[in-house]
Amino acid sequence: MITKDVPSNETFVAYNVCPTYYIYADRRPCYRFFATQDWAIENGPSLRQKVVDCYRSGRAEWILVYQYGQSNINGVLDENYELYRYDEKYDLSLFKRKHYNNAQDENKTNLSYRMCRCDIYDGCHCRNLLFLFLYFTYVE
Repeated sequence: MITKDVPSNETFVAYNVCPTYYIYADRRPCYRFFATQDWAIENGPSLRQKVVDCYRSGRAEWILVYQYGQSNINGVLDENYELYRYDEKYDLSLFKRKHYNNAQDENKTNLSYRMCRCDIYDGCHCRNLLFLFLYFTYVE
């Protein structure tokens, strides 16, 4: 698996993947836009800026991207992340957030982020939404 080296205690999100990925990888997304983002943007163009701003926040230490070249966040990735690994067979790119050495460069990545408001609920509502999505998708 391409994410095998990603420590479980570091923030992670996948871009343009099916939400079931998180179940198989036993990972929690750190952004509220955590699956099939470009498809959602195609169907609701007003989401584009929200998704880009979310990913620009720098909350995720690691980002797994399907079809990086066609993604809406490739500018954010080029500026704030470096390619860690690429899987040519599945067109998956794993990015790791750049760490800057001085205070001036640190301003390039806005680390005054906020997760997805999960911290104001008793449980993570992202996980609940993922469960509901899977339940209604696969119920016969």
